[in-house]
Amino acid sequence: MSFYDYFEHDVSRDIETVIKADDESQALDEIKEYVITKEISKKIATLFEAYNNYAGANGVWISGFFGSGKSHLLKILSYVLSNKTVDGNEFGKMFADKIQDSLLKADVLKAVSTEAESILFNIDQKADENTTDVENVILHVFNKVFNEHLGYYGEQGHVANFERWLTEEEKYEEFKKQFGEEYDESWIDARRKYFHPKVKSAAAEVLGRLFNDNPDKYKSILSELKEDYSLSVDKLCADINRYMETKGDDFRLNFFVDEVGQFISDNTQLKLKLQSIAEKLATTTNGKAWVFVTSQEDLERVVGQIGKGQEYDFSQIEARFKNRISLTSANVDEVIEKRLLKKNETGSNKLSKVWQKEEANLETILRFTDGVHFRWYKDENEFINKYPFITYQFHLFQECMRGLSENNAFQGKHQSVGERSMLGVFQEVLKDSKDKDIGYFVSFDKTFDGNRKSIRGELQASINLAENNLGDDFAIQVLKALFMVKYYRQFKPTLRNISILMIDEININPKKHEDRVKEALNKLESQIYIQRNGELYEYLTNEEKDIEKQIKNTSIENKEITSFLSDVIYNDIISDSKFRYEGNKQEYAFSKYIDGISQGRDQELTIDVITPYHPHFDEMDTLKNQAMGYNKKLTFVLPAHERLIKDVMLYLQTKLYIKRTRSSDISASVNTILSAKEQKNIERKAAIKRLVDDLLGKAKVLTGQGPLEMGDSSSGKQKVAKAFQELVKIAFPNLKMLGEITYTQATVQQILGDDNDDLFDPDDSAMSEAETDMFGTVNRRQQRSDRTTIHDLLDHYQKNSYGWYPEAILAILAKLSKRGKVEISKDGNLLDNETAKDALFNKALYNNIQIKPQADFDTSDVRLLKEVYSDAFNEPCPHNDGKDVALAFKDKLKETATEIHGILQQHRREYPFVVKLQKVHDLFKELAEKEYSQIVKQVSDFEEDLLDAKEQLLDPIRQFINSEEQRRIFDDIKRFATGDNPNLSYIDGNEVEEVEQIYQDPEPYKGNTLRDAKDLIDSLKDKLNQVIDEEREQAESEISEVIQEIESKGEYKKLEAEDQKKVLRGIQSALDQVESTKFIDQMTSAVFKVNQKLKGNALTTLSQLYAKRQEETGQAAEPAATYVSFNESLPADFPKSELNTEEDVKEYCSKLEDRLLKLLKENKRISL
Repeated sequence: MSFYDYFEHDVSRDIETVIKADDESQALDEIKEYVITKEISKKIATLFEAYNNYAGANGVWISGFFGSGKSHLLKILSYVLSNKTVDGNEFGKMFADKIQDSLLKADVLKAVSTEAESILFNIDQKADENTTDVENVILHVFNKVFNEHLGYYGEQGHVANFERWLTEEEKYEEFKKQFGEEYDESWIDARRKYFHPKVKSAAAEVLGRLFNDNPDKYKSILSELKEDYSLSVDKLCADINRYMETKGDDFRLNFFVDEVGQFISDNTQLKLKLQSIAEKLATTTNGKAWVFVTSQEDLERVVGQIGKGQEYDFSQIEARFKNRISLTSANVDEVIEKRLLKKNETGSNKLSKVWQKEEANLETILRFTDGVHFRWYKDENEFINKYPFITYQFHLFQECMRGLSENNAFQGKHQSVGERSMLGVFQEVLKDSKDKDIGYFVSFDKTFDGNRKSIRGELQASINLAENNLGDDFAIQVLKALFMVKYYRQFKPTLRNISILMIDEININPKKHEDRVKEALNKLESQIYIQRNGELYEYLTNEEKDIEKQIKNTSIENKEITSFLSDVIYNDIISDSKFRYEGNKQEYAFSKYIDGISQGRDQELTIDVITPYHPHFDEMDTLKNQAMGYNKKLTFVLPAHERLIKDVMLYLQTKLYIKRTRSSDISASVNTILSAKEQKNIERKAAIKRLVDDLLGKAKVLTGQGPLEMGDSSSGKQKVAKAFQELVKIAFPNLKMLGEITYTQATVQQILGDDNDDLFDPDDSAMSEAETDMFGTVNRRQQRSDRTTIHDLLDHYQKNSYGWYPEAILAILAKLSKRGKVEISKDGNLLDNETAKDALFNKALYNNIQIKPQADFDTSDVRLLKEVYSDAFNEPCPHNDGKDVALAFKDKLKETATEIHGILQQHRREYPFVVKLQKVHDLFKELAEKEYSQIVKQVSDFEEDLLDAKEQLLDPIRQFINSEEQRRIFDDIKRFATGDNPNLSYIDGNEVEEVEQIYQDPEPYKGNTLRDAKDLIDSLKDKLNQVIDEEREQAESEISEVIQEIESKGEYKKLEAEDQKKVLRGIQSALDQVESTKFIDQMTSAVFKVNQKLKGNALTTLSQLYAKRQEETGQAAEPAATYVSFNESLPADFPKSELNTEEDVKEYCSKLEDRLLKLLKENKRISL
């Protein structure tokens, strides 16, 4: 029984699957076999309702991708709505009879009852590729197909207009008849040569006869029409409307345009032109002319690329094409099942048994992994309906065609998915299955053969080459399958998934089949027909193949491979430079090695990963021997893997090739391939990371003491971290000295700040193992005269066999310090507990902080130091330990030195003898700067000097400074002694000399000097006050006499009170000064000033004010006199400074007489 005998229909019959919009040769068969699926029935219902009841939208947008049947539906609708009749069969009625829904059926019958004509065309085929008027290309196509529909010449609009004119003149048919007789060729054939002189001449002769006119008149008619020809949307729609009016009031004319979406693409002007034509047709014909179009994409996506500012146009297009039909793959599945794959009863029964027996097995062998998941059979019926195709192939084929389309894989302008429909491809595949039997499956590679003619030659060149040279039919089949899925990114072409694509029988052996596929893939990869990216395989086009060859020929140095593996292992997988050791919760840094080669800075611990690139990778015993004895090294030996190094090499080659190639001028196609390679390389690196992570989790682990028995881990990092725990134990056996205590900075500060010294017994037996070890280290270094710093201790205990962490090292040091076992100093200054808290955690000081064993002291020296402490500072020492006593002594020395410094700064100018404390200050400071051990050992040397300075200088001067009374007495002495009081010259006796002697005493603060000086100062003050009172009384009396003299004058008495004040103002001021001053010199000076100047000034003022008063009262008055003192009256030109003879006296008196008389003549009076 033939395989075809299981099918209801002849699978090799001629099924019109190539949807050519201008082909009507098999229209009747198409209508008969057309399947109105559930999806189509539902979606055309709204269309026919809108068609019968026009509501403003005359556009229909039919969308759907390859295989959805949109073009076929468009063609069927053109047949139905024009109600084409062939051999007595009305297409409209035939279509309606297929419909189950009574309402839809009635709408269809109503629609086809109206006379209508359909203009069906593929816009890409009708468009003029050479036109320069790109913006109006759609308008020209509509005009062209309309003219052709009327029988006019569509290629040239002016020729069509010529024919339209003849039609309107009712002479067109006669013109064609006579032209054929005149030219000996029909007008239909000759009009394409309208420009030829013989054609023009023949046309003119005929026109002359038709219109009884001179033929010469018509020789240029076609040229004139061409020159005057123009086309617009309005003109086209007007021509259409005039034609429709000739057909009657209800006549409908519909345009059916295939692949509009691809044609207009992202050209905004074409979209708007399509909308304009549809809209103008609607308004001009009152909705009787409709435009039906198909597109791969929904209307929203097609018009969605219109820019901002054109939103109105966008909404207009949506409104015009309001009637939308979106077809899905479900529609094509049903069509293929009913038209091609429908089984007869025998086939159904046989396949039913296969399903019942093999269902579970099928689900196992046909289950894809990774990537997209395909829907499984719903039930037995679906298996029967789709057989021998597998359910995944319907969806996968469409998605693959979409991917190929998006990557311009098909031939022809605007060719989106090839010339064959999905039904046609599946039929071609089925035709090649004639000799098969039940149990056969169509492998996915067969879909390539069914679609081969549509694919661009350069893309399938590799397949052509393989067919001629490979010599392996199965490998070629695998190559075809990989071509089909090349651009469907959701499908992951792994070995498993490719094997499923290649399954061609139900009872296949999965393991043998997969091995066969793997062998084919290896062959294809080795000969660069395909490329592998981790687990994924990909078909290479001819251009991609050339680039792949160049990539694989790119040289990569060994160190680049090592560096890459290091980056993946240490930066991507481990991603840390330290690991936490759970035993103490501390992190330990490690050196990073790959194949024994360092990848950075060395640390105390080391991790070395041995890859297949290592020269001894396959020699485990050698690797074990190399690891032995290296207790601080952890070696991971990755499992062998055939692809690891190849993939790493290919990744680096691809990366380098892309970098080099992109730096030069490259074509757009090469740039596209490089971009794809770059993305694939990113995926390849991710795959390498996953592979290395997996291998690291399964690696063998070697230590310096032998292999570690560890199981596999799903995480490489987790395995390394786990093995690292063992490495720390092996590398640092002395780490256990720290016990289970976790030390922190707070722990160290707590140790140093603890006041309970009993917790830190200086007895060696009380020390921990760690303290004993560190104390021994410090002692040994001291014995070797090695300087020991914190840096030295950290370096020693973090390395070697210890592995102690910094906080632990510092904590052990702090304990030794508290026990008095070591001393901590900085720049020679011993650090106490408080300063040590900060210093121990200041890393910048670690080279300057020194550690020494604490010295042992003689008890007698300590006892003497305590006695000196008590005598020097007038308080008992609170400590007994030599170090503590010395440190306390140093503190007191510093404190006292600071006090002395303050006294010197504040009082050395006031009290000259205070400068004696400078020596005391220097002594205390010098002792304070000594190391505490020197203080103890040298106490007998400085005891006497220190106590003498304290008793003879510091104590008495400190007592003086602290006594306000003594300082006040000395201040009085200083004031009297330094002449601060000018009144002392008026005191008789030797008291002043005695005060000066006390001030000059270098040690006035000693004995009773200041106490005795107090009586002397008091006596001196009493005498001084008495003299001042006497002198003030005498001065006041003399000035008062002058005032009385002036007040007694008649002129004064006649003045107003205010003027009287003016007269005496100067004298009164002098009197006030005498009354207020404490200085005798100022008193005598005031009296002298009154007598010598102020009295004369007052009399002059009196004379002036009196004369003014007389003048104001109208009384005669002598001119006001000016008074001068007697001293001012003395002759200024006397040549001698003293009088020695009688003649000198006579001469001076003569000069005096002349001077006085001269003053009187000047109306000046002499005040005596």
